Amino acid sequence: MEKLDEFKSTINCLGNSYLDKLKDDNYSIKSKNFTIFGTKTNKWGKVFLKSTRFEIVIDLPRATYTEDYIADRMGLEKVLVNDKKTGIRIKQQEDRDQLFINIYKKDYQYISLKDDRVVEFLRENSKLVSR
Repeated sequence: MEKLDEFKSTINCLGNSYLDKLKDDNYSIKSKNFTIFGTKTNKWGKVFLKSTRFEIVIDLPRATYTEDYIADRMGLEKVLVNDKKTGIRIKQQEDRDQLFINIYKKDYQYISLKDDRVVEFLRENSKLVSR
């Protein structure tokens, strides 16, 4: 539970000073099994003018966890999970045993992962490492 609290605290701290920390640089939070990073540019270097992007990459056994399973665990319909309007997109890499969870929020408002289902899922499937 202590690691989960530390994780939430780090996430919330990042959210409180998001614009200050990310004016020029990318920011990442790394653990043993997943990375969370926020950036103001996409992979082609184009700036998201009024949006923030957080991507969570989780290493999972492909045969065990599927997009449907994750959507179900997060209490979301798969058809909505991959719709940017919902703010969450889940995609599994076909050639790697990794799952990508993208979280979008407009107008630079930070998503603090308040949804306990998301945090619980991360807690169950990730091993946080101390900094």
